[in-house]
Amino acid sequence: MRKDAKRKLTRQGAIYRIALAGICSALSLLLVWLSVVARYGTLGFFVAAGIVLMIPLSKKYYLSAFFAYAVSAGLSFLVGDIASIIGYVIYFGPMALLVGIFANKNVKLFISLPIQACYTVGALALLYFVFGSVVVSYDALFDVDFWIIATVGTVVLLTIDVVEWFAYRFVVPRISKVLRDYENIKNSDSNSTYIDENDDSPFEEFDTFVVPLTNDDKADSEKKGSDRDDLNDEDKR
Repeated sequence: MRKDAKRKLTRQGAIYRIALAGICSALSLLLVWLSVVARYGTLGFFVAAGIVLMIPLSKKYYLSAFFAYAVSAGLSFLVGDIASIIGYVIYFGPMALLVGIFANKNVKLFISLPIQACYTVGALALLYFVFGSVVVSYDALFDVDFWIIATVGTVVLLTIDVVEWFAYRFVVPRISKVLRDYENIKNSDSNSTYIDENDDSPFEEFDTFVVPLTNDDKADSEKKGSDRDDLNDEDKR
């Protein structure tokens, strides 16, 4: 579709995207809270929370995804156990957004993986030296050298990133289909059709487009036209 057919997002559209961000932030916050309650499921809950953040990204609502992360990360500190939730704040939340953006932009693996690896090592260093936590280990943490944690942790976390990438490609789209786009809601009210396949901006949507007629529609139209012609001929007679 042509880019010049776009117009600014309406107030209702902005409200819809903010509401979607609020739902995703609430679900992510719930999963982070569960990671504190069930210590042995910390890694799984963090991954699930990251996948939830990807739902707005699947619709290319970038600001909605960042808003959901910011709210869930900020409110997660109210849980009280900073060492338990800091892994989500520093690594799993931002990395989920990064994976989703790379997937949307079709960034090649030889570019995305080095960037993710550098971020992973930096995040592990911050967790280890500043917060005294590496997400999955709380006992005898400082008996292990950091280079071992960085090596093993990078391999494990990059593997998780690959899992998130597959989830974003095959699972998240199915989840997002449950949620109706604002454009589709507007269509049902106005009986018009909106198509938004290439919208990379979170604050733009397409104007109404002409829907191509199917063969059946064309046949019906031609039949109605011939009927009208027959009526006009009879009136003339």
